[in-house]
Amino acid sequence: MLSTAVILLVLMGLTSTAHSAALRIAITGPDGRQYQGELFLPDASAPVPIVLMVPGTDGVDQRQDLYRSRFVPEGIGTFTLDIKSGVFTSRRNRPPSKYFVPVVVEALRTLRKRPEIDGNRIGIMGWSFGGAVAFGIADGRNASDLLKWGEDGFAAYAGIYGGCTRSSRRQNVPTLILIGTADTITDPDRCRYFATLYPSATVIFLEDAHHGFDKEGVDRNRRGRIMRWDSKAAATSLDRVTDFFKKHLTKGT
Repeated sequence: MLSTAVILLVLMGLTSTAHSAALRIAITGPDGRQYQGELFLPDASAPVPIVLMVPGTDGVDQRQDLYRSRFVPEGIGTFTLDIKSGVFTSRRNRPPSKYFVPVVVEALRTLRKRPEIDGNRIGIMGWSFGGAVAFGIADGRNASDLLKWGEDGFAAYAGIYGGCTRSSRRQNVPTLILIGTADTITDPDRCRYFATLYPSATVIFLEDAHHGFDKEGVDRNRRGRIMRWDSKAAATSLDRVTDFFKKHLTKGT
């Protein structure tokens, strides 16, 4: 497990990783709106697996950098999809998660067309609201008519404090959920119930951790909705999520 000091070094960009420069890619949603994404690929001669990252209501921030710093050295690229800019400013004017499902599907289609990416080894992860969006792809009510090119949209799903509902599980597709036991925004009790219903999904409870445990420096309480950085929980999450995608996206494991 990484120490707090190592995590902070990663967040400040002081660790070295072998990857190509970021590539900006525009994704056109079904409404014609342009959504921006940033692609990082490890240096490799063969097509690589990647993880499509969907940030939450706070938008793109250092959390995506944190996980990318671990994925890329393992040979896993990342694509961070900005669903917030120009669309909403807060949870008060945020569209429902299913609004963004076609956008994520279009991003998946776009990534699969790139020769440097292995289209059969694309995972997805999301934070909070972004987790709900990510798991919306697994919900047949939202996405069955959009995923006609294959049996499943993504090779693996991971949600960080993104909630636990029936749509959080897709049959025979690896699923990982992490949530703090002290979360006051996403109900951990629902995740406990979910874990009993769907034992094939991996649900990890981080003791005494709040929402936003992997967002370095955050500490806020808005009418009981707490977000708080927790270095121990962040390190555990970083390890478990990295191991999860290594297992399910990297060949030979």
